[in-house]
Formats: sequence, structure tokens, C-alpha cells
Amino acid sequence: KVDIILETGNLEATASPTRRTNPVARTPSLIFHNDSVFTEKDLQNIQHIGGTETSSKRSDGTKVGRFGIGFNSAFHLADVVAFATGSSIVAFDPTKEHLPHNKEGKALGGLRWNYLTHKCHSPEEQDFFDSLLLGFEQSALGFSRKEPFKGTIFRFALRQQPSKLWREVHSQEEVHELITDFHSCARLGMVLLKNVQRISVSTMTVTAKPSLMYKVESSGGRTNANRNPILNWLGSYTSVMQSISQVGQNMTPQEQDKKAKELPMPATMTNSVSVTLTCAQANEDRGLVSGAQTTAFVVHHQLGPGSGWSGSSCWKLAEEAARYHHPIAVPWSASIVEDGKPCDGRLVCFFPIRKATGFPLHLHGYFELSSDRQSIKDSTISRWNAAMCSEVVPFAYREAIASLCGQRKGSYGLWPHGEFVELSLRTVAAKTIALLSSSKCVATKKGYETPKETIFAPQLSITAHNIIAESVNVASIVDTTSAEELQLLGKVHDTLKAHDVPITAADAWIYREAMAVTKQKRISATVGEELFIKCTDDEDYVAFSQEQNLSVIPMNCGTTSALRKGDENVLLMAPDEATHSLCVQFPFQQRMVKSYHNTETV
Repeated sequence: KVDIILETGNLEATASPTRRTNPVARTPSLIFHNDSVFTEKDLQNIQHIGGTETSSKRSDGTKVGRFGIGFNSAFHLADVVAFATGSSIVAFDPTKEHLPHNKEGKALGGLRWNYLTHKCHSPEEQDFFDSLLLGFEQSALGFSRKEPFKGTIFRFALRQQPSKLWREVHSQEEVHELITDFHSCARLGMVLLKNVQRISVSTMTVTAKPSLMYKVESSGGRTNANRNPILNWLGSYTSVMQSISQVGQNMTPQEQDKKAKELPMPATMTNSVSVTLTCAQANEDRGLVSGAQTTAFVVHHQLGPGSGWSGSSCWKLAEEAARYHHPIAVPWSASIVEDGKPCDGRLVCFFPIRKATGFPLHLHGYFELSSDRQSIKDSTISRWNAAMCSEVVPFAYREAIASLCGQRKGSYGLWPHGEFVELSLRTVAAKTIALLSSSKCVATKKGYETPKETIFAPQLSITAHNIIAESVNVASIVDTTSAEELQLLGKVHDTLKAHDVPITAADAWIYREAMAVTKQKRISATVGEELFIKCTDDEDYVAFSQEQNLSVIPMNCGTTSALRKGDENVLLMAPDEATHSLCVQFPFQQRMVKSYHNTETV
């Protein structure tokens, strides 16, 4: 259970004058409380950005918050951050300007006290210590300096003026607006959190108890039957990745093949979560309506690449990350359907990371995020996101539509209609449409059939409701009386037609879209011929092949398909007898690359 409290008010009436100047205990402050106590391992990890090599969550695929940068966002609001947990109080002061000095008079970046036994060495430290304890005690969360605290309280005293640490100052009015709007993120975020069951948001003054604004509670998704299969899969995957990390860069190709066979089989799982938003203080302008509102979410998880591990870019990149001791890369995605109908879909990495995407459902993924956590890195920059959007996310998306078809509920509104600007989103849409084009997802009087067998059958013609694109056989649809369903089916037809469906895969469309905004050079290669490319610019280059059986082997940067600056011996070989065409993509129009084909410049 998590409590978020904005504390305001005049401290003149408090028992400690020093609390008014204490950089942690003063007001206004943003307070976070949960009913879990830090372990010694947690206390060590929070002191390191990215965690420690031996004891952090960075190599555990069942954990979130593995990079250690989320907590550091607290310094956007405050110059000094402190928390109380168990019998410990910890304070961080990156500028070394606010905490009391040690016995030798040295400025410190952080302090940890056992508040039950600590003896202060100076009046300065005693004043700081007492006022900090008083701040925790007056937060009305049950903290007492006489006994260990059964939970954790964080205090972020809002920055009063620009500092060396951060130039921005946020007023209590701005923070109040921020926590008011937080309900939309909290509602969706609760769907994927494993342990958090309730988040409440309140305001308080130093002389009064907290006043509840709203609370968000979830139920249904945390039963063992729902979460154990997912956690078991993630645990098995993590075990394989950790064993690869232990071997490191010395792993042989034979060992890599052996590890690939130990991976858990890709799987699809579904669970349902109900989230209730209860508002005590209505604010309709901010989407807060008095009373309780419950939303039913159905979550379709795709664990591992939908087409299998063999030849998967996800596996190659995850294995490479493990060998070089990078944080574990987990090929996990989920589509989240809200109340069984279309919504303004958002991208999610456990918590929402951006505004509406244009998709009619939410899409979660273990994405590589931008530094401000407001978006995912585009596929032209992140090889991992490109693999996720091509090999994992579309299968989770398809499962959402297949599930509704299984329940004989309308699913046409959930298709990825429309145009998408970012290549990552276009990739998801195209791959999903390619999967759906061969799936039984169109309702007919005989049951569900594939689009190719129904709305794209050339012998069929329109018979009613002049709202459906040409060649849709309305008579074959189950519900011919619903204009809304027919309109949506027309959108499905137009979406398929725009993507040149029926096709066996969406790769040709993605290929054309990627090439439309780039400069390209086409080179032919036959069996036994070698093509060497020297990359001379700062951006990564990506090699594409329409045939998909042209192997791309950067010789000095692992078995990946990205060519990076400085790679001089990149071997590209055509494995078959036929001549294949290779296209090298340059991310921007003015990029240059030197290419050599049998030592001759192409």
C-alpha cells in the first residue's frame, strides 16, 4: 500500500524551530509512504545508480526499477532527500551543502543513522537529527522515534530556489496539480504492478491529519493462478541469462547454442485485473468524479518472440547484453484492453510512458526508454526496440483480438487503424496486420474466417450499406444490422488494403516505409562472394534484405545486424545459389558510407 501526501502549512507553531530551516523537514514537502521495510540489500542498492554488480535487480527479469535512475528523479523536486525505514534514517545530499559535518568536520553526501541508538556528536547534528525525526512523526503515518517503523517514509522538501543541483523550482501549486493528474497513470499502472495493491493521494497541513483526494485499488490480477505462470517463465528466462553473464565474453558458439535450448518456450498468457478509482474530492476538469469508478482490464502477455527463439533478434541481442554484463533484456510484451472496447491507447513500461499512441488499446513492453522516460527510443536508434516491435509486441496485440473473437465479441474496433508517424509504431501496426490477415478474426454466419476468405475474396461484391469498401461481402457477416460493426469492418478492409494484404508477412511494407525516408545503396552478392562495409559516421547503420535469407555478420561486434562506427570488416554473405539483393539503410539523407565489393568500390 502506497500513500502520497502533499504537506503544506506554517511551521511556526511546531515544537522545533530548526524544522523551519531543515532542508528535509520543512514544508511544503512531498511525502511517500509504503508498508514495506527496506532490507539491508535495498539500503545498499539505493546508494548506487544502476545498483551494485553483485546485489542489484539489474540482472533479475522478475523485477522492475533495475537501473537505479527512477529514485534519482526525486532531485528534480528537492536538494536533499531523506527516508525512514525499520530503525534507520537515511539522507542524501549530492551537493554536500546541507547535512551536518562528521566529527572531522568533513562535508558529507549522505548519512545513515540508527535512530533508536544514535548519539549525536555536535549541537548542529543534534538539531538536524531532532527536527528530521519530528518531521517524520508529524506526517501522521504512525512513525515513532521510540520503536522501529514498520514501513518506509520518504520526504522530499520542495526546493525553495535554484541550486547547484537543479535550476528549476516547483511550487506547491504545481505539485498539487501533478498529484491530482496522477490518477490516470496510477489507474493503468496498477494493472502490471506485482505487489502494490492500493495508492492513495492526500493533502495535509502540519496541524491537521491527511485529507484524502482519491485512491486507486486493484483486485483480481495477483492471485497465484494468475501471476505464478508469468513469474515462473520470467524466472526460468532470468536463470539462463544469469548463467550466460557468468561465462561472459568467452562463451563459445557451441555454448551459445546450448543455452538457447535451455530457454523457456515462448508463451501467451492472459489475466484480468479490476481497478477502482474512488474520489473523495471531485475535480471534473481533471477527470475526477465523486464516488467509485471501476475499470476492467484484460491483459494478454506475450513472453518470448512469437515465432520462436530460432533466428530471433531478441535472443541475439539479449544474449549479447548478458555476455557483456548489461542489464537483463526481457522479451515480454502485453496488450491491455480496457472495458472490452477501444480506448486512447498508451505505451506502457509497467507505468504509462507517453500520451495516446493512436492504437485503440494499451501496449506494454520491456522497452528501452528515453532518458526522461516519456517515450521509447525509436527503432532507428534502438535495436532492442526494433526487435520488440517486430517479434514480440504484435503477437500480444493479435492475442487481444483473437480472445475477443473466441468470446464472439466485436473486435474490429481494436485493429490498428490509421497512420502512425514513428517507425516503431508503424512496425507494430504492420506486423499485427500481417498476423491478423491469416487469422480467423472475421465473423461470418459459418463462424470466424480469415480476411482473405471473406472481405478480400475477389468474387464477392457489396450488397448493402454503402459504407463498406468495395468487395466486402456484407451477407457473409454475422450481424448485418449493426451499422457500427459494418463501418468498423470497412475500416478493417481499408487498413488491410493499405498494407497490401493479403501478404504472407509485413516485412515488404516495413522495408518500403523504412526506405522512404532514407538514402539507400543496392548491392548484389552471390554465393561465396564477400561484401565489406566500412562505417564512417556516428550513427548505426542497418542492413535490410527483402529475401530475409541474406546473413549479415559484423565480424568485430558480435552476431548482430547493426553496423556501427569503426566496423571495418563486416561480412555479408548470400547463403543460397541465387543472387540476392542487399539494401543498406542510412538513417539520414546526408550520411555517407564506404562500401567495398571484392576490393572494388561500389
